[in-house]
Amino acid sequence: MYRGLWLAVCLTAVACTGKIGAGLVPGGLDAGGDPCAVLRCPPQTECLQGLCVSVDPCDVVDCDGEFVCSFGSCVNGRLDEDGDGFPAASDCDDRDPEVAPGSVRPCSTACGTGTSTCRDGRWQACTAPPECACEPGATRSEDCGRCGEATRPCGQDGVWGEAGACQGEGECSAGAQEVDTCPTGGSCNRRSRICAAGCTWGNWEDCVGQSECEPAGTESQDCGNCGERSRTCTDQCLWGTFGDCEGEGTCEPGAQEQEPCGDCGTETRICGEACEWGSWSACAQGACTPGETEPRGCGNCGTQSRTCQDNCNWRDWTGCEGQGACATGSSEPRDCGDCGTQSRTCRSDCSWADWGACGGEGLCTPGEPDSRSCGDCGTQSRTCLNDCTWGGWGACGGEGICTPGQTGNQGCGNCGWGSQSRTCAGNCTWGSWGACGGADCGPFIDTRSCGTGGAGDAGCGIQSRSCGATCEWSAWGACASDPGRTSNCDDGSACTADACNGAGNCSSASTCGGGTPNCCGAAQGCRECCNAGQCSDGDPCTTDVCQANGTCSYTGCGGGTPHCCGGAGCRECCVAADCGGSPGVCQNWACAGNTCVAVNEVNGADPDNECSGNGGRDICCDGSCEECCGGDTWSCGDEPACADWACSANTCTFVYEAAGTDPEGECSPTCCSGFGTCDPWGSC
Repeated sequence: MYRGLWLAVCLTAVACTGKIGAGLVPGGLDAGGDPCAVLRCPPQTECLQGLCVSVDPCDVVDCDGEFVCSFGSCVNGRLDEDGDGFPAASDCDDRDPEVAPGSVRPCSTACGTGTSTCRDGRWQACTAPPECACEPGATRSEDCGRCGEATRPCGQDGVWGEAGACQGEGECSAGAQEVDTCPTGGSCNRRSRICAAGCTWGNWEDCVGQSECEPAGTESQDCGNCGERSRTCTDQCLWGTFGDCEGEGTCEPGAQEQEPCGDCGTETRICGEACEWGSWSACAQGACTPGETEPRGCGNCGTQSRTCQDNCNWRDWTGCEGQGACATGSSEPRDCGDCGTQSRTCRSDCSWADWGACGGEGLCTPGEPDSRSCGDCGTQSRTCLNDCTWGGWGACGGEGICTPGQTGNQGCGNCGWGSQSRTCAGNCTWGSWGACGGADCGPFIDTRSCGTGGAGDAGCGIQSRSCGATCEWSAWGACASDPGRTSNCDDGSACTADACNGAGNCSSASTCGGGTPNCCGAAQGCRECCNAGQCSDGDPCTTDVCQANGTCSYTGCGGGTPHCCGGAGCRECCVAADCGGSPGVCQNWACAGNTCVAVNEVNGADPDNECSGNGGRDICCDGSCEECCGGDTWSCGDEPACADWACSANTCTFVYEAAGTDPEGECSPTCCSGFGTCDPWGSC
């Protein structure tokens, strides 16, 4: 590839040159202050703000292989368009027969004049000194012409003088190529020779046939803004450079152009496909007219305003002025009376109306006390709380020992068969006991419960004793079953049989057994099972269930765990073959932890032939079809000359051999160009 780019930069504090032909201006940069006024740049450059920059149209053109750029066009490097014997690859101006490799042109810096030499198809940097100061009597050598050398002396004033004549030139410029017609053969045959490093011509090489086109034939291409340029085939059977672009429109398709309109607005037009401007759009104006003002209400019956700026946008609103005391329709409450409230409402002019009546008062005044009678001649009190409601009554205090009018009785006389009474007075104290009546002794029977077991272990029996004429109790009799207390033996369980024996003791015996060995509570009674644990059959591949009716049922593997894996029980898989089918392209099943898991095929292969014919993506790589994988490029195919395959982002790409090398001997006796081709003029 040939890149036509040349940039000359002024060095140190020296300004750039003017265009070719400009002479030195006395006084240097002080003459007018223009850094380009005193200087001139090499050919195909110009001075811009103190720098020599290229104006060569080839600056933005890249050409491949044996092609080079000439006047903005990529042409065959062997084309000799001006007929001076030097092709475009060596000629600095292939349209000027007076310019050839080794030609020189004058140039200058602020420190003196020099020359620019044509070499390798481009004008070289100016040889004039970049710095003016030097050691009196010193000299500097400067390249010139065809391997020549010029000497520049330093004057007694410490400033470089003019360079002498170019001495010791050879017969050609080192590296230059010369082309000529062949002694025999048609006009499309050419031979060439190269100027050696010592600036002497080498031998003519063999004739080479070249035929890009038919002499005098033409072709054209689009250029610029819908323009067209053309070129003509030379008598060397090679295309010449393209001519100027003609028939261009006024703009580039899709370009936009704006201009001001209205109140700080803009209107836009767009370049069409024919490279002509379309109509102007509607004016997109600003928000307002400069100086315009706008008022509005704010706050509590206040006002504020804003003014339009010179850029047709509103300024911020001013502060709110002239506000009232309140917001229209709003209300304000306050406390009144005993925990009551009253309110007032804001009028339409943002002033308060009078306070309304006090409403919602409580039952009492906070801290107010209250008391009442209670119990047997006692009193209790309460206090008004902060929310104007009464607190709870306190405990009853100061009570007497009885209730006025209450009577009390007690036994008296022989064996306690008599009785006497007393009455509570109005001050809640007892009066005296009255006379004992009915105190004579007589027969008397006393009974009590007895036995064990049942509710509270109180048994279900009864025993008795009697009081004789001596008013002494006999010993308690034996405990016997009491028909009225047999229900005391019911333990509430449907799983037991309850009984009361003759000695008044309760007993319970289990009734579960046989096919209903388990007691499932008072409501359910005896059943085969109460829970799944009572149905366990010891088989890990069955599901043991205790049904709602208390019977056991058993089911095998199924659903998401269809395979019985021995001691592991029902699982999704025991081995990979249990998973079935394929999880996807470039993947297989594996059984990990009795669960089916998708794993990628081995990279660089396609064992299931899933990628074949997939647009070059014929091998598996990390679970998908790709052109190549990692460093494995076997699937990329045959390599071109001067290149090796590489795998980048799973895509086959070329890595070109370096220019000037031929490690695999593919271009012998020449070498690789650096772009995947053999360079016919290169040597290794």
